Amino acid sequence: MLVALLYTLIDLPLGQIPPVGGTLEAWTSFLGSTCLPLSLEHLLASILAMWGGPLPAIAYRGVLQAFEWFSPVLPDLNWAMKALVGTAVPVVALGIIQEYFSFQLAPCCRRKKRGEQGIVSAAAFSVAAVIAIWFSLGVFPVKPAVIYSGSMRPSIEVGDIVIVAQKNPSLLDVGDVISYRVKDSPIPIVHRVITIEGDGSSKAFITKGDDNKEADQPVKPEQVMGKVVLKIPRVGWASIAIRKFIISG
Repeated sequence: MLVALLYTLIDLPLGQIPPVGGTLEAWTSFLGSTCLPLSLEHLLASILAMWGGPLPAIAYRGVLQAFEWFSPVLPDLNWAMKALVGTAVPVVALGIIQEYFSFQLAPCCRRKKRGEQGIVSAAAFSVAAVIAIWFSLGVFPVKPAVIYSGSMRPSIEVGDIVIVAQKNPSLLDVGDVISYRVKDSPIPIVHRVITIEGDGSSKAFITKGDDNKEADQPVKPEQVMGKVVLKIPRVGWASIAIRKFIISG
């Protein structure tokens, strides 16, 4: 594991690392489409070297490099598919290899059971990590948002996570709590619709935090990310702590 981690750090493309204080979307996309597949790739190569010697590991890495160098046309996958392919292939290969060597070198039922548990754990963690990244970046029609301010108290507190569902702005009503973006701000705003002005292309939503005295600037339909459909209390404090650490660093 340590060897795989070391080679992952060495092999990370420095030019693709988001800047310190970058958006949560940029960091999760980088971790999901680059770091996780790369770490599993090096983990598989390390296990091949440990159980089969250097030649299988060299052959595995060589095939990957040759495919990238000599393939005339590579599919331009989005980050979500890169994360899925880059995670699923090494996990399946790890499972097959571990099962084979557990049977060959450790026929004892107890050891075999431990090997199977290791395969299941690795597969479950990888799949959960990919799903969590997809969910956080809005691949699904719902997306979580961490609440960083107390403008919606007492209904929504700092550290809560709200689940935002995509919804056609024309179907929003007064009283709905929506998430929207403002220019040059990486953090979406979650406020309540208090008035709807205009119609068609001139339509605008007037929003206000429940704990704020003044309303926000008019929100255009294209700024709306969705409607809040669920609140999960206090779960977002870990994200707040990590963000503060990254920004202070």
